[in-house]
Amino acid sequence: MKIILNDMENIEEFKRENKDFLLRHSFQDQRLLRAQYDMEIEYTMMQMRHYLEDVQHVREQNMDIAIISHLTYNLNHQLLQCYHRSEEFYGATYLFLTGDDDDKNYKYLEDFQKYGNDIKKLIDNFDQISLFEIYQSRKTIVYKHPILEIGIEGKHSSLLKLERELAYMNGVQLVKCLVYLIDFVEKRLVSIKEGCMFEPDEELEYIYDLNYVYYSDNYWNQEHFRNRVETNELLGEVTTEGLTLYYREVVRDFKSNKIGEAWDANYDNKGQIAYELVRLSINSDQWEYFFKNIFAIEELRRWIQELKTPKKPIRGLKAFVVKPEIADVVVDKITSYVNVENRPKPIVRPIRAAMDSGVMHRPSWDAFVEEYGSNKISSKTSFNEYTNPEKEPYYGASYNALVDEFKKILE
Repeated sequence: MKIILNDMENIEEFKRENKDFLLRHSFQDQRLLRAQYDMEIEYTMMQMRHYLEDVQHVREQNMDIAIISHLTYNLNHQLLQCYHRSEEFYGATYLFLTGDDDDKNYKYLEDFQKYGNDIKKLIDNFDQISLFEIYQSRKTIVYKHPILEIGIEGKHSSLLKLERELAYMNGVQLVKCLVYLIDFVEKRLVSIKEGCMFEPDEELEYIYDLNYVYYSDNYWNQEHFRNRVETNELLGEVTTEGLTLYYREVVRDFKSNKIGEAWDANYDNKGQIAYELVRLSINSDQWEYFFKNIFAIEELRRWIQELKTPKKPIRGLKAFVVKPEIADVVVDKITSYVNVENRPKPIVRPIRAAMDSGVMHRPSWDAFVEEYGSNKISSKTSFNEYTNPEKEPYYGASYNALVDEFKKILE
């Protein structure tokens, strides 16, 4: 997932779609993530050990062969869960499993390979035709999954589908699926041991973007920053030259330490920046320091660009909307009502509703004419009367509902 950090619409959408994920993936949550990863891997290997013991017991005691199919289904499901958990904490696990805890991950890999090899040997000794003959005869549930013909590496969406379809596999297919999943999860552990996940930069960039939004919400205020810079740094005189000098000073100070050096050396690679900073083992205060500097640098760039780009004057009704960023939405809604009316009172009704909702100040007659022309309402007196806040020409449930529509724009 790529996020354009300067596009506020994308940021808001990103925050809405990833709220729960964001809360779990703050850089401050590394210990929790590692603990969850440990539990999942250890539980998976315990299930693998139990599978070996239970299958052997079933065969030695000549118990119902269907029990083996059930055990195989359960282990397949657990391996998929293990894989999805590693996907869920993709970049985060990579960051600290390639750090100081390498030895522990090596142990995980050795144990997993041991149990995996033992299971494969056990499966090789199965007489699969006779072992699952009862299931082979039930043609209605015989399922041939294309993934099992070509392998499942890298087919994440197919893995999700595979999880749903485990229940429809017969015994032979479950065993075959088990071999593939053991190989697949083992490859994931090998890749962590060797210090390279599948496309790590892309995933680490995703984690970086999540934390960018987290720290932006909790530690950044654009208005306060601009007021402070204008008052304390520029002494009330905001110019392109003054802002540029201050911008260079902020960047120079930021690059004077290891945190800023990591940013400067990997300027175009957010994933690598995240990796380098975790390698430095910086604490939560230092993460806050890092992002505050990033926000300051980005804001100064935007501010300088604003001064260099002449602003178009806001004209018509939009000049009277309380917030410039909602002016288009408010005026478009007003226009949708104005365009279908022919008499003065109904024409002014949506404008007055916008006023009563608080999204618009009382507009001038000239602004109305500029927006809709002089032929829409011929009487300036009527317009002023219907927009006079001391009078109440509109009332009733339908009008109150219209006022509420405009109020929602401010929410």
